[in-house]
Amino acid sequence: MELPKRISEIISNKHADCSIFATAIGLKDHYHCQILTSDKEPKLIIHRLKEKSKGKDSELVIGWMVVGNDTNFKSIFPDYNTKSFNNTQFKVLKIDTNDINVINGVVDLNDLMPSTEKPYYIGIPYMDELDPVIGHYFFNDRKKLYIFPYSSKDELRELPKFSLRLLMMTDPSGIFEKNVNNLNNTINFDNID
Repeated sequence: MELPKRISEIISNKHADCSIFATAIGLKDHYHCQILTSDKEPKLIIHRLKEKSKGKDSELVIGWMVVGNDTNFKSIFPDYNTKSFNNTQFKVLKIDTNDINVINGVVDLNDLMPSTEKPYYIGIPYMDELDPVIGHYFFNDRKKLYIFPYSSKDELRELPKFSLRLLMMTDPSGIFEKNVNNLNNTINFDNID
């Protein structure tokens, strides 16, 4: 999937400090996304995790977003209403597995945020290599993160050096969850360039 020109320009600008988040959903199989950073421009890699289903997905839905600084100071979403999310705060956490304490694949997120917060997270691994795939999930209390490697060759692997980007959303009023569940707006990226 090729990015719109305006988005590609923002991502390529080092001052924009962008992070990419993505997800892929199919009806028959499970999918996992990660960002490959071995080239100048990051690439979205989607791994299909085979299930014991017959046939392949005929339709795959890919959702992605870029979070960073718009260095041109022009909003690409001029009609998007942010008033609904005034109390919601977004922060990108960049976790380098070399710099944190990972015990049996578990990362304690309490070290990264105030203990009074109970944020929502979206995460994606950033890798220099395609293999292994890095899986992750959040504990129900959202205070810990479990990360694990798995190989496309069904080999047991150790956790490699990589970074994980987390989009942390805090909403002290609880309005964020209500608005996201009722959100009917979609943004048409075809009209951005």
